[in-house]
Amino acid sequence: MPNWVALVIATAAALPQATLAQTDPVRTDAAPPGQAQALPAETAAGNAAATSEAARPSVSFDIPAQSLYSALRAFSDQSGSQVLFDDTVVAGRQAPAIQGLLTPRQALERLTAGSGLQVNSSRDGVFTVRKPPPASTPRSATESLLAPVTVSSRRPQDAPTEGSGSYTALAPTTGATRLGLTLRETPQSITVMTRERLDDQNISDLTEAMVQAPGVTVTTRGAYADTGYGIRGYAAALQRDGISVGSQESYTLLPSVDLEMYDRIEIVRGPSGLLEGSGGSIGGVINLVRRRPQADLGGTASVTIGSSNYVRTSASLTGSLNADKTVRGRALIVNHGQEYWYPVAESHRTLAYGIVEADLSPRTLLTVSASDGRADRTPFYGVSNNSDAFPRSTFIGTSWNRVGTTRSFDGLAELSHEFDNGWRLRGVVVNRRGESDGQMAMAANINAATMRAAGVFGYKFQREDDTVGTEIQVSGPFSAWGRSHTVSFGALWGRVSSDVGSASRVWNDIDLSDPGNLPVDARDFASVNDRRTETETTQSALFGIARFKLTEPLSLVVGGRFSNFSQRSRGRGLLNDSAWETSDARTRYKFTPYGGLVWDLTDTLSWYASYVDIYVPQTAKDWQQKILKPRNGWQAETGIKAEFLEGRLNASLALFRLRDTNRAMTDPDPSHMVCGDGGDGFCSIAGGLQQSQGWEVELNGNLTPNWSIAASYTRTDSKVLRAADASTIGTRFYNGQPPHMLRLWTTYRFDERVLGGAMDRWQVGGGVVAQSSQEQIDQFNNVRNGGFAIYSLQAGYRISDNLHSTLTLDNLFDRRYFASMGYGDPARGTGSRWFYGSPRTVMLNIRGSF
Repeated sequence: MPNWVALVIATAAALPQATLAQTDPVRTDAAPPGQAQALPAETAAGNAAATSEAARPSVSFDIPAQSLYSALRAFSDQSGSQVLFDDTVVAGRQAPAIQGLLTPRQALERLTAGSGLQVNSSRDGVFTVRKPPPASTPRSATESLLAPVTVSSRRPQDAPTEGSGSYTALAPTTGATRLGLTLRETPQSITVMTRERLDDQNISDLTEAMVQAPGVTVTTRGAYADTGYGIRGYAAALQRDGISVGSQESYTLLPSVDLEMYDRIEIVRGPSGLLEGSGGSIGGVINLVRRRPQADLGGTASVTIGSSNYVRTSASLTGSLNADKTVRGRALIVNHGQEYWYPVAESHRTLAYGIVEADLSPRTLLTVSASDGRADRTPFYGVSNNSDAFPRSTFIGTSWNRVGTTRSFDGLAELSHEFDNGWRLRGVVVNRRGESDGQMAMAANINAATMRAAGVFGYKFQREDDTVGTEIQVSGPFSAWGRSHTVSFGALWGRVSSDVGSASRVWNDIDLSDPGNLPVDARDFASVNDRRTETETTQSALFGIARFKLTEPLSLVVGGRFSNFSQRSRGRGLLNDSAWETSDARTRYKFTPYGGLVWDLTDTLSWYASYVDIYVPQTAKDWQQKILKPRNGWQAETGIKAEFLEGRLNASLALFRLRDTNRAMTDPDPSHMVCGDGGDGFCSIAGGLQQSQGWEVELNGNLTPNWSIAASYTRTDSKVLRAADASTIGTRFYNGQPPHMLRLWTTYRFDERVLGGAMDRWQVGGGVVAQSSQEQIDQFNNVRNGGFAIYSLQAGYRISDNLHSTLTLDNLFDRRYFASMGYGDPARGTGSRWFYGSPRTVMLNIRGSF
């Protein structure tokens, strides 16, 4: 860590004169569509609220001249009142400076003077700012689709994206730093996929979302056996609500995560030592944020039908559970089923989710949530090479292929309290339990002319997983050197326990001429209880991070994490019984630093730079049964971020370089085959020094109130800098990352200005997912997957104010391509797991709300 970073930390920690800034952070909550416009201007409740407002004491205001959007947030902060407004209505308007003792209503009317907007009171301390509705003109399609924003005294990073009408986060997020910074204030690459975008694209699971995400690679798609997500050439970790206990869930045999219960996806690209244990995931973090309850009664229902017997239904209901609206709840259910473009394979899943929030006091919030999911599918393991020898409809497997989740419970309890001085205490406990099983057969070394396989590998498993984690965090502002700064620190502990039983076998020289009905029998497996393995992984950490305002335009974000890691395992069953053994991959109080600078060049443009260390324990063993040394490295990143239209449009340009040593690789020595389960797998060796570097550009948000866009381009170059095999130095090491990646999706909603209003119920959309070729050349593989570009089109029609339909056409030109790259050298008959992408598909969605 640079000396100047350490000096700043030490200086800040030693400041006895630092005092807490007496500020109350602001929370921006999205309300259901149409809520603000629906509030009546003259009702008995409104009159009572106005009477109560007149009796309220004056407040000392000091709000400088600025944009009306920012002034309304400052007003809520200084008055403790709530303001409901559509941020597209206030966009572009300015507010004058106000000072002195004023009632909240007087202050609000002065801020909006000359704007043409109307101020109403719905109840004590709650105001509405809106355009005066025309006497006889109905609302336009744009006004009905863009939702109001509620500004209250709760924290901005809790703000949902649901109903925001935006493709980018309008409020701060936990992001890469846990400080609740905006995207522009965060000195690292981060993307937020909002609820609005997920709904527009009819994205229902995490795999579909990651295919559209900037810079993310997906190892498999469709009804495949296992799925993983990579960023910048390295595996990404998966979190929920910013909580992780060290389980790298982004690579899993289980069905993809259903997104109906989540408000948004936060994607941090690059190492994230503050968020993940023992130095964090090298590639980055994919954080899923739960949908929260709303105070006003509302509900949604959605039906989607499409090609290959795709049928999905969902319904949700939210609202207050008491008259004071201090207890709020949400419940939703999902039923999803589909077949595929090849025979036999299919999948089905269900989800039930419930969450309750209770205001124990005006500043204390208790949240409890639980979900239960079930899934069952017939997986497919692809073909053995990427030639035209196999039709796209080829299925090579058995009718008894199956992977199922018989239980998937996800529970959360969270208690947070906000103090009068702006500080916040938050404690979270999470528990996830799952039970799954499966059996499958996959063929390799297939002769396409005779449709015979040299061998078919069969695998059967049964597993139970139990994850428990807890975190406590304290954050808030403090004053020093005449400026206000922010700090966050906390501790966490988590344990992941798994109990896996497995059995395998190989059938030789198998006829594949009858796909889906191979002459192999599931009864040939031994009992999975003969070979079981229990594993416990425990992690804990202390972390801290601070944002110092060195000058008004220059901020320093600096912090670190002390991480502990331990793992133990034992064998159970007739063939695998052993005592508990603690892994040598043990870490105690390993420090991982993080540092970044953000310089506001203008009101809309910032330059940033960041540095983070990499330290990841490994459990792989070499041929002498010794644990490999931990992976070490670093990432440096710099770039420009811009924020336009009061934050509704974000743009960024980033340059990064990531270096990594000791990465576990397969031992090329054929005599070293004693490390796998039962002694049938290759051992590992520590790789040399590898580098992944490149640049990326991104644009997310609303170009106009009617036009939304999400666009990104990623350029990545990876190569070996140091290795025991000199012939590999300078070559590209395989990490699954194409050198070029392009992602684009955009929608446009027409309004009454088009053809005299004849088009105001329509919207159009479209996009492309494109990437260059992938290569894997090493001692085991010599393969290449060609690049591709897949286009989509969409048309939407607003049947009524509360009912909307879309028709989406994916793979418009019916491009035949391999969506995920296999491995092995087809020329030597060792290829496997090549997966075709989906052909042209049509999907109709009808979504209603109230």
